[in-house]
Amino acid sequence: MTERSACWRLEAIRSLQRTGFCPRRSIELVIFTAEEPTLFGIGCLGSRMMGNVLTPSAALKLRDKQDRSLEELRSRAGFTGELESIALPQGRFHQFVELHIEQDRCWSRRESTSGS
Repeated sequence: MTERSACWRLEAIRSLQRTGFCPRRSIELVIFTAEEPTLFGIGCLGSRMMGNVLTPSAALKLRDKQDRSLEELRSRAGFTGELESIALPQGRFHQFVELHIEQDRCWSRRESTSGS
C-alpha cells in the first residue's frame, strides 16, 4: 500500500470527525501488508495472520519461488517482531470495515491524486 492510500483511509476517519460523528466504540486504523497476492502465492497475508487464520507456524513454512522464507524477507525489510504478536485476541474488534480505493466508482472522475 502506498503512503497516499494510507492517508486516504485516515481521511475517512477525519471526515467522520468533521461531521461531529461520535462513535459508541473506538475507531482504529489498521494497515495490512501483503494483502494482494504475494510472493508466496496467497493474498491477505497480513489480515489472515491478524485474524489467526494463518498461524505463525504455517507462515514460517511459506517459501517464494526463489525458496526464500517469510522470515528471511521480513528480516531484510527490517521487521523484527515476533509473528506470534500479530494475531489479535478474538473479540478485539466489534466490527471491521475494509476500505479499497479502487471500489469507489467516482474516484477516477475526481481531480484529486489522493490514494494514487
